[in-house]
Amino acid sequence: MYACVYIQPVETIETFDTRWYKGRSSMKHTLKGRRWLMLVAVIGLIAASCGSDATETATDTESTEEAESTESEAEADGEEGEAMEEESEADSEPEAAGPSFYEGETLEILIPFGEGGGADTWGRALVPFFEQYLGDDVRVVAFNDGGKVNAISTYEQATAHDGLTVFVSSGSISIPFLLDREGVAYDYADFRAVIGSPVGGAVYVRSDTGITAAEDLCTATGLNMATKDVTGLDVVPVLALDLLGTEFEIEDGAEGAGPIRNFFEQGLFNLSYDTSAAKAPVEELVAAGDATLMFSFGIVNPDGTLDRDPAFPDLPTVAEVYETCNGEAPSGEAWDAYLAVNTAGFAAQKNIWIHGDAPPEAIDALIAAAEQIVVDEEFLSIATDLIGAYEFSYGDDLEAQFNAASQLPPEAKTFLCEFLQNEYGAIGICGG
Repeated sequence: MYACVYIQPVETIETFDTRWYKGRSSMKHTLKGRRWLMLVAVIGLIAASCGSDATETATDTESTEEAESTESEAEADGEEGEAMEEESEADSEPEAAGPSFYEGETLEILIPFGEGGGADTWGRALVPFFEQYLGDDVRVVAFNDGGKVNAISTYEQATAHDGLTVFVSSGSISIPFLLDREGVAYDYADFRAVIGSPVGGAVYVRSDTGITAAEDLCTATGLNMATKDVTGLDVVPVLALDLLGTEFEIEDGAEGAGPIRNFFEQGLFNLSYDTSAAKAPVEELVAAGDATLMFSFGIVNPDGTLDRDPAFPDLPTVAEVYETCNGEAPSGEAWDAYLAVNTAGFAAQKNIWIHGDAPPEAIDALIAAAEQIVVDEEFLSIATDLIGAYEFSYGDDLEAQFNAASQLPPEAKTFLCEFLQNEYGAIGICGG
């Protein structure tokens, strides 16, 4: 290893002019000139060598800097790629509705029925998802009030319109409103729809009745059924069984679907029905050999025909059973009335509502959360297991669907009023 000393390069070398010297003196200067030439040559070689090393060093330095720059750019690209990937993954997941009216608050969901029924099951299934999508630090609590119509009247008149309480509706709340029943002190025009879905329903009997096929109901006798309110959703199975010619009695005024199912299990009643939102306990009764499913109420199409219920695809509809027993499709004012209450009771069945004059921020936050819930795969899987493959709606679309479904044609309303008053002694409906 050696050190290099950089010398200013010599462009020309002057030769000695021997004419200025004579004899030995001239030779001596000539020799000295040669020695200078040799020294300059050696220095030139060393300088050339050092220059080569310097060039290589500079080249190496530039290469190293370029490599480091490339590596830095690669790392930056990698970090940017990871950031983009994380952002993409975040975009693919449902996000909470963000900061909302409900942060740090408790939202209460009023279920105007006893525990264990379809409305109770449906409403409670939504609780964790509202908590997830309403923002941080939000608590959602469902509570039961078995007052049914009276509970919603109280909600309208006495519950603060502060956006902190919503309620679950069902056919047992909607049909009394459509029949102008006494005690109904609410109007759906005063509420805003948040989230909802249609549901279905099915009739079943105790297996010890010996009835094994739905067409047996057309000639069956000695059946009895407990009902919550024959002027509510219970009018749908009552009217369906009446159309089939089934002889049965009802005992009206039960507290809810849960107690009614308990009465059935104890053998106090041998005929009952449930909505698809409560099909799980019914399927358990069937699996245990205690009950036999008969028919579903069917899904009403715009042209008045019935499709099979997706929650009970293997069951015939009441229209199919009627045709089996009578050799023709059902028709007439009784059938028109059945289609009307089926639509009002089931197509516009399970919904969550809030006071229409609640703070706009509360309404917006709830509907934004509902928009997230209806596409949440986990929720949809749970909902399908609970009530069947029905489509959920929210906000304005839900209100439009409800308004279209919750209509009773005048002739159907007249028939229903007379049927309930004459056959079941119903009072306080239809202005009577």
